[in-house]
Amino acid sequence: YIVIKFSDFFDYTNIDKSTDISGKESLMITKQYKIIMTVPLGKRYGTLAFTESDGAIKGTMSLFGKTEPIEGTLSNDGEVEFSGIFCTLIRNIPFNCIFNRSEVLIVILV
Repeated sequence: YIVIKFSDFFDYTNIDKSTDISGKESLMITKQYKIIMTVPLGKRYGTLAFTESDGAIKGTMSLFGKTEPIEGTLSNDGEVEFSGIFCTLIRNIPFNCIFNRSEVLIVILV
């Protein structure tokens, strides 16, 4: 595996309340992040955006000029865990990511 750190990642949060037909109220939280990934060839800039509802997240990560879907979870203490695929010119690389507000760590499964 390869470990890559992100920095400068917080950008925007929006919270919407909704009520389903049974009257149950739920929150939908949308988060958008600007990310800088440092790799041996230099810095790569991108974005991460996801919507959270009841602890499940779905969204997209844009990096290397491509936008790919991600899925995961958001815990009560703010830790985010998700997985997706980095699509580069050479190959597609599946990855898992875990981060909180103080640090970001991506472990790529090769």
